[in-house]
Amino acid sequence: MSDTTRLLDDTTTDFEVEGDWDMLDNESRTSTERYNEEPHHIFNDKVMQLCKSTFAGLEIETEHMEGGSFNRVIGIAVKPAVRKRNTFCRIFWKLRSRLERLFEHGISPLPSAEYVVRIRRDRDAEYTIRHDVATLDFVRTRTLLPIPAVIKFDDSENNVLESAYMIQNRIFGVRLDLVWPELTQAQRYDGLRKITLMTAQLHNIMSDRAGVINPSPNYFKEPEIGKLHLLNPDRISKLPPASTPQTTFEFMMEAWERVEKFQRDFATDEFVMSVFYKIRKIIRALRDKGFFPDDDCFHFAHTDLFPRNILVQVTTYRAPFYFWPNISHPYYNDDSERCALLEPETDEGKELKSLFENLASKEWLRYAFTPEYVIARRIVWWLWTGCWGKPEFAEGNEIVRAWQQLHYNEELVDGYWPTVIDEGMGVNASPESEDGDGGVVVAQNQDGAEGSQRM
Repeated sequence: MSDTTRLLDDTTTDFEVEGDWDMLDNESRTSTERYNEEPHHIFNDKVMQLCKSTFAGLEIETEHMEGGSFNRVIGIAVKPAVRKRNTFCRIFWKLRSRLERLFEHGISPLPSAEYVVRIRRDRDAEYTIRHDVATLDFVRTRTLLPIPAVIKFDDSENNVLESAYMIQNRIFGVRLDLVWPELTQAQRYDGLRKITLMTAQLHNIMSDRAGVINPSPNYFKEPEIGKLHLLNPDRISKLPPASTPQTTFEFMMEAWERVEKFQRDFATDEFVMSVFYKIRKIIRALRDKGFFPDDDCFHFAHTDLFPRNILVQVTTYRAPFYFWPNISHPYYNDDSERCALLEPETDEGKELKSLFENLASKEWLRYAFTPEYVIARRIVWWLWTGCWGKPEFAEGNEIVRAWQQLHYNEELVDGYWPTVIDEGMGVNASPESEDGDGGVVVAQNQDGAEGSQRM
């Protein structure tokens, strides 16, 4: 029997749910193969040098851990370097370490004896270690979630690791996607309840501007929110350091204009695919139909809060999270917004979805299950990640088809070549001016209906 099976053998067992705010995509292949990095036994020597300078005079043990797409991760265990005769101190540290694992937030203001070192894989990432530190501290001071404390970081390469790194308290647990098949329905039911409440704490953090938490000495009081970086070359993504108050419509139109500018600047003869102008029509229609009221605010969100990035820990009651998957559906993907409105295939899935609907606020449900909001989120993601080739343009056309299934009697511009009106179209342009774009009616797609959620 595996350790996981033994842990879950008691059907009354509960799970404490903890967000892994750092790891975004865990793969089975080793980091040396995938990221062309130093083997662990070589890199571990550098980590030990760093730890000896950070935890001077203490005994240190390292642990090889699975990392993610953005970070290499090494575990650290720290304890006093005591003489053999000092039995009391050894017993104290062992007892304290065990108690810290038992109690979620530790038993004293002393630093934890367990840490992890996160080392950046992408040395040229636009968001730095300082952004990670700012975000972790921001969430910790505004929620009751178990967010790890950062005890040291360096965003330069002028260190023994020759890379940006962060040392933070270790949160123990196992990945939810790995233990999910072993859980009872009672455990899944309890876990969904906890994750819904955890996510609600994040949604309760609101702002009048969209973007990311910028490194700032004042983020405990009034954080600086930086412009959202679109995944385009640096030469067109240089933006002012701080975002400004915007409506949802203004934010989406600004993002559209930035991506369209990239396509126009780097395309032959300023050729821009017609899907861009159709997407713009949809954004304007969402505003005109009342889905983007000007008094709406932006909610804080973890954009990759999926089971692979959630740690769970057995305690004494029940547990984890479920997406009531429809695996048999042709476009099923647990990351896809298109699955938001699919009905569960099993009785267990229906029970879990019903629980979510009972726990979530009316506003959350409206944004989660209104088809137009699902389309809006798909548009934001499409603009954010950039349009580099056929898959991205295919997704853009799928978004257009989804909109036409809902609003099949409305025109969307279908001109490959921008008109004078297109070239001058900005956030403040009047919606009536778009009627001269020479659009054609796009026929309703009779394949299955699609759904969506909100931003």
